[in-house]
Amino acid sequence: MIRDLDRLSDERFDLLIIGGGIVGAGIARDAALRGLKTALIDQGDVANGTSSRSSKLVHGGLRYLERAEIRLVRESCVEREILLRIAPHLVQPLPMMIPCYRGRGRPAWKVRAGLAVYDALAGGRVPADRRHRMLAPPEMRRLEPALSADRLEGGGMYFDCRMNDARLCLETLIDAVEHGAAAANYVRAADLMKSGGRIVGAAAEDVESGREIKITASVVVNATGPWADALRLIDQPVARPLVRKTRGVHLVTKRLTGSVGLALTARSDGRLFFVLPFEDRYSLIGTTDTDSAEDPGRPAVEDADVTYLLGETAEYLPTAGISQDDILGSFAGLRTLINTPGHPSKVSREDLIEISRSGLISVIGGKFTTYRAMSERVVDQVCGALDRPRGRCRTRECFFGATPAGRDRKAAAIAEILRDDPSLSQEIIPGSGVIRAEAVYAARHEMARQPLDFFRRRTTLALTHRLQDFQDRGLLSEWF
Repeated sequence: MIRDLDRLSDERFDLLIIGGGIVGAGIARDAALRGLKTALIDQGDVANGTSSRSSKLVHGGLRYLERAEIRLVRESCVEREILLRIAPHLVQPLPMMIPCYRGRGRPAWKVRAGLAVYDALAGGRVPADRRHRMLAPPEMRRLEPALSADRLEGGGMYFDCRMNDARLCLETLIDAVEHGAAAANYVRAADLMKSGGRIVGAAAEDVESGREIKITASVVVNATGPWADALRLIDQPVARPLVRKTRGVHLVTKRLTGSVGLALTARSDGRLFFVLPFEDRYSLIGTTDTDSAEDPGRPAVEDADVTYLLGETAEYLPTAGISQDDILGSFAGLRTLINTPGHPSKVSREDLIEISRSGLISVIGGKFTTYRAMSERVVDQVCGALDRPRGRCRTRECFFGATPAGRDRKAAAIAEILRDDPSLSQEIIPGSGVIRAEAVYAARHEMARQPLDFFRRRTTLALTHRLQDFQDRGLLSEWF
């Protein structure tokens, strides 16, 4: 996959997608598989925003059952099983436990009932070995010895899935390109082009060179997540805001638990948060949910967020002895919610598709797990705008990413890099398993343009190692 700027400027497209997060990438893949001539641009890197700053879970949304959002949970459970099938190298089952404590949190009867409904909403797609079961305190402690035993009454075990969010987004876009789409990161949409009151493309700028690019397309989709209202205002200066942004903070720490994830109820506010196994040696703690008016490109991890997550985690894992010194990294992302009132945690994760008078299609809200279904709905709208038959959506069954042919191509490309320079076989960080040739490959074939494109989104090295590790080794600009 290369940044083919000439193709963007020289060809006429059926569809231009602005936004290279998971929704934009999903729309591009669906559209390309249906035969639409498709282009995608993003002002930053692929998955640079919210799509690389999630809890790394593909999940049905167990907590949404408490708000009776049955349709959303059903769709999420179905989509979880689809992603597990079409991208098994990036989405894997993860056992999760909900401990039940006397006098606090969710009682055992409520957990039992909720998990039964959770499995049922997957529509028989969950195999027997991944269905929920209730556990007595000794089994809970056997599976997770670090759990506090004080007033522990047992709990429930269920299954969701872990994922590599940035890689899932990237490989979704790679598959779109392999089916004919044109894509480029670091290309900013500066304006929307109109003719006769209808949008006919975008005037864009290559962020790296300053080159101006006019991209002509019959339909333009706004999939910019927390930036969506800004693009809507370019189209319609009096458009009412549709986006509500909330900040979610995560901490990466030393390993606190075993191989089972924990879904825990915060004592201070009753919110559900997670302590999850991450990579081989780390834990991921999150998330918070607070309204934010900050720059979507620079969401901050505030001291209060860290204190909240550490304090709530210590309540359940008192012997872990977690402190600020155990934090290897942290990150914040801004969720895009539909702009409705209420506490951030209680705002629906449903999605909304808006079509403006000039034809701009904006997709707002949703959650990572449901991106494929969201993309299908958007492409159906695109086909309607093009006055074409919808065709068959193929993303439910089309495997993508690490296919045998794809693995062979990547292995051959890396082998060629190593033949040219055998020293690139050295690990970037000792013990990481990531060799230097992979950075060169990412720069040549995966549109990695800057160091953190590789260290943060082509790999997870920047999440599990402090920035100083890279600076000490002179790795921040060696290959880019």
